[in-house]
Amino acid sequence: MTIKRIALAALVIVIAVSVTGCSLFEKDPELRDVSARDGLYHFQIPSNWQDLVDSQAVAIYAADELPEAGQPSDTLSIIALTAKETTDAPVADEIVRITTNRSIQRSWTDTEIGDPYETTVGGRTAFAVEVAAIDGNSNPFMGRFYLVRTAGSEILIVAVAPTDLYADYVPDLEGVIERWYWHQPDSQTTDMEVDMPLETTGTIE
Repeated sequence: MTIKRIALAALVIVIAVSVTGCSLFEKDPELRDVSARDGLYHFQIPSNWQDLVDSQAVAIYAADELPEAGQPSDTLSIIALTAKETTDAPVADEIVRITTNRSIQRSWTDTEIGDPYETTVGGRTAFAVEVAAIDGNSNPFMGRFYLVRTAGSEILIVAVAPTDLYADYVPDLEGVIERWYWHQPDSQTTDMEVDMPLETTGTIE
């Protein structure tokens, strides 16, 4: 590239910035990134939401502060769990199995699990189910569970909120799912059959 062309390119950038009033690469100041520690993905959340990230999970709480220990959640909560191997069961069947197992293990009552439906997370195929139940502490909730099989892993995304607030948070949840970015190609999947871990043990159930 000649000096003249470099100067012309620089002029175009200066003009663009002066027209838009911001950097060409500036991020939305109302959003921030949250990344999985294994480098598989990141996504964007409102800047005032809280997050907790460890080697097995990414947890999001849609509020300025985390709840006090032992207090029930009063807003949208999202947790993403990753199992580094995949099963050979259809994803639609697997999301129903996982959700059903969680309902039993966590002593939910009046549980309703909808039919699985195909959707996307960050542009990759996923299956989801809608859930309504009363948790083991007698708190009614509604939510949506997603399962993505990609890059040799299975990612379970659990989003729940109190029943009377859930509908208000659905647009926020869907915004997070749309702003989900994968860092590894989709084609690394395997056919290994494994049990999926719990939050505390590294498995998804």
